[in-house]
Amino acid sequence: NTKGAVTNNAASSKVVRIGGFVGSVYSKKIDVTGFKNYGTITNAGAVTAWTAVGGVAGYIGSMTEANTVSGCENHGLVNSTKVSGRTAVGGIVGFIQYANTTVTGCKNHGEVKNTGTSPANTGVTVAGIVGRIEAAENGNNTISLCENRGQISYAAKNESDAEYLSGVAGIL
Repeated sequence: NTKGAVTNNAASSKVVRIGGFVGSVYSKKIDVTGFKNYGTITNAGAVTAWTAVGGVAGYIGSMTEANTVSGCENHGLVNSTKVSGRTAVGGIVGFIQYANTTVTGCKNHGEVKNTGTSPANTGVTVAGIVGRIEAAENGNNTISLCENRGQISYAAKNESDAEYLSGVAGIL
């Protein structure tokens, strides 16, 4: 369990992935069970590439391994305050890319939001469980038996901002 804050304040032109337990999993197998986050997870850096922020994991992406996030809880604030590139914010996982990831029995009770504003259409997704899922043809992603009780919000600067908000998954 974590109770401390995790914050990125650095500006970057590269991908930034922030999570309460793990920032990024790529091409490896991960099984996270029973993890609880009570701390605030924040991206406050101006990032021009992808940003993924999650209460448990920022990013999970593996084309070959089956990944599982089960029985996890987030009670802390999950927030991205600066947006210049695409952003995915989730109470449990920010961004799942590719396939073979199961999120089951997880609960989000914390507020999940994007308070940053962007100058252009950036594709911002904010959700209680998983901010964004992009799947490949080689497998399936599953979200089951999860609940969201946290408030979900997004501050848009202009009409061309793409915004996807949901209690479970922002975009599939």
